[in-house]
Amino acid sequence: MAANPGTQLLPGGLRIFSYKELSQATRGFSEFEKFGGSSFYRGFLLCHEHGLQVAIKRVFISSKTRVKILEVSLLSELKHRNIAQLIGWCHEADELLLVYEFSTKGSLRDHLYSSGSILTWPIRYKIILGVGDALLYLHRQWSSVVVHGNIKPSSVMLDSSFNARLGDFGLAGMTESTEYDSMVVLGTIGYISPELASGHMLRFTTETDVYSFGVLLLELASGRPPILRGEHQDRDRVNLVWWVWKLYGRGALLDAADPGLHGEFDADQMERALIVGLWCVHEDYRDRPSMNQAMTALRHLEDPPPQLELPSDIAAGQELTTTSDDESVQ
Repeated sequence: MAANPGTQLLPGGLRIFSYKELSQATRGFSEFEKFGGSSFYRGFLLCHEHGLQVAIKRVFISSKTRVKILEVSLLSELKHRNIAQLIGWCHEADELLLVYEFSTKGSLRDHLYSSGSILTWPIRYKIILGVGDALLYLHRQWSSVVVHGNIKPSSVMLDSSFNARLGDFGLAGMTESTEYDSMVVLGTIGYISPELASGHMLRFTTETDVYSFGVLLLELASGRPPILRGEHQDRDRVNLVWWVWKLYGRGALLDAADPGLHGEFDADQMERALIVGLWCVHEDYRDRPSMNQAMTALRHLEDPPPQLELPSDIAAGQELTTTSDDESVQ
């Protein structure tokens, strides 16, 4: 069902929609209009008498959290080929709705874990470079530093040519709250850095973005989510980051490559993606690369990859999982 967009505008041309308009556009936020595994909904809005297909991000926020309007409107001014264009928003009661231009292929998560198709390695590396370019723009190339704060496969939209469009910005820069816990729950387990997860850092930073990007690299290369549950005991969990570190320490890094690719990948690119991914997820944020350094390493395959020092737990031979856990993910 089409809905007429609101006419109120914020700086940058960002539209303010009513909850009713967006509810109508998504057929009452029907599960049938939801992107698989994400909190995005497909919608159809009438704009200047023309139809516009959109992706609507639905976020539930605490009543104690105040949305900073100027920070939200700032997102509409970001102009980059690999950033999803924000065209409007709605904030009513305890919901924040962000309206993006629609990407025809849906989210990266839809494809990465779909049983219907396998993303080829050239497409995956193209997505890696696209997301990296988007983050480089946010961190270094725009007029001020923008921290994304929510990098994961469901935040990456894909157009008809599988070009990455980074959207679904975290709310760290758009909201204010007096509650410390509200900062932590905005992150997603497996993608938030150790310093955020432990509470040693209370704000999202460019370094925490780099960590999340590193997890995404490892996920695209291996075809596995950040947290894997063991087959034998539900309580057992295998951490993708540490599993790849162990393979790196054994000199068997390419064993982490997604078996669904059936060996059809460029070995130099695969190795580079995995090594840069490990560099980005260094446990000490001060030893992570900048996005400029990470992208230079990913693009210049003729240069030797960085030599990484093993984390202390791996170097000391301390296994974080049992041998059966290790075998269950191979």
